[in-house]
Amino acid sequence: MSSTLAARVVTAVVLISLVVGLIGWAPPVYLRALCLFFLAIAAWEWARLNASHGAWRYFYAAATVGVALSLIVGVTGPTVRVIILAVASGWWVCAAGVVVMAQRGRDLLPRDRPWIMAMLGWLVLLPAFWAIVWLHETSRILALGGLVLVWGADSAAFFAGRKWGRRRLADRISPGKTWEGVAAGLAAAPVIGSGLAVAQGSGTWRAVIGVALFSIVVVAASIVGDLFESLIKRRGGFKDSSNLLPGHGGVLDRIDALLAASPIYATAIVTMVRW
Repeated sequence: MSSTLAARVVTAVVLISLVVGLIGWAPPVYLRALCLFFLAIAAWEWARLNASHGAWRYFYAAATVGVALSLIVGVTGPTVRVIILAVASGWWVCAAGVVVMAQRGRDLLPRDRPWIMAMLGWLVLLPAFWAIVWLHETSRILALGGLVLVWGADSAAFFAGRKWGRRRLADRISPGKTWEGVAAGLAAAPVIGSGLAVAQGSGTWRAVIGVALFSIVVVAASIVGDLFESLIKRRGGFKDSSNLLPGHGGVLDRIDALLAASPIYATAIVTMVRW
């Protein structure tokens, strides 16, 4: 095993163990603290990718954490929760369009309006942070289920893409991704989702089928999140969001799929409860 691969494996094991341990057994305050820590780094990386320099990166990271804390304290009612999830879902639909147009050679994101990119960063980062915290407070099992769904589908896409991948998904944005990998990830989604539903005691066929369908939507969103972060890196001329995680790049590189998947998954949970 090469040193780079070894570092990648060790880093992944440590991070997954830490996150799963906190979600599964630790008091909520510890998960919040870890999420805020990662959020601050991700915001700093976002500012870096969008050509911000010096003190502005740290100011943006601090401001992002401040807004996140306000969301934790202020978002207590179902109406505000629905608004946040609706805005996040709408944004990721728009982000899918941005990705498609970028693959066709048209960049819809501004290059000379840093404040717009800063606001977009909040649309990318804050709903995901809030969704993870809310899911954990609602049900540890549901929070872990979201991670298992995204990680499992991503693993299926990765290995299928490496073995059978021939047709590139978006060569102008992320040359390594293939349609075969996407197909494997989307095929794995309902299997993982329905399995989680059965394991959690959802005995009715209606519930299992609903979870399976929503799982496909969540995994599709995770692919958009991955591609959108790759687009931001490519626009800025970066290979990785940073070099903070050995063998993995930066925090954004590790959470890009979850940034889109988490609010969509939370939306699915709210919808299923009402359904």
